[in-house]
Amino acid sequence: GKIPRLLCDNKVDALVLLGQLRPSYVKTILAFGFPYVFVDFFYENYQADAVISDNMYGGYSLTNHLLALGHRMISFVGNPMYSNVVMDRYLGYYKALMEQGIAPDQALVLHDCDELGQRIELALPKKSPTAYVCASCETAYRLMQQLQGQGLQIPDQVSIVGFDEDLYTTLSNPPLTTFSVDIPLMALSAAESIINKIANPDSHFGRKTICGSLTVRQSSARITPAEWDSLNRFG
Repeated sequence: GKIPRLLCDNKVDALVLLGQLRPSYVKTILAFGFPYVFVDFFYENYQADAVISDNMYGGYSLTNHLLALGHRMISFVGNPMYSNVVMDRYLGYYKALMEQGIAPDQALVLHDCDELGQRIELALPKKSPTAYVCASCETAYRLMQQLQGQGLQIPDQVSIVGFDEDLYTTLSNPPLTTFSVDIPLMALSAAESIINKIANPDSHFGRKTICGSLTVRQSSARITPAEWDSLNRFG
């Protein structure tokens, strides 16, 4: 990416790096030597301060919601190798299944992008999950359209849940069950942190984790007896 002119002209006091940025770009930006904080992402090779959402708990919470509705064959849709954010969401999904004695199946992990974050076509598994945990609302929206195009009814036949609250949450029909972070709290924490670092350049707070919450809407429902019969017969 192009280096911001304000940075080149030395007209900034600090940097707030938001979202998943390419490692090479981050390295170039940080070479200017300004105080900085990562927001909503981090890289393990930087001992840097970061404000992140509780992604692992989010994946865990969404998967437990589906388990409580009777689902057992649950797919994860996202590429854990794309970012730490998606990896943590996947690990939460993995943990929830393991706690219920369900062996996670790699055939049910579907990638929505490559390792550079470029969107790829969703290749549905040969098995037929009754529920999907999606790493983003956009992916959930794409998946919903794809399944509905095949004639599947949501949530009567398949449940779909996702992360965050954005345009795709409202576009989805039915409305999407989501786990979303407290964005105002994350923004406030990031602002307070970077102001403190400007005043005290040697200060470090590590990683601040911001809580989130589950919002249940109409895209997830209890598995029906007919679907249980189908699973028992063919699963």
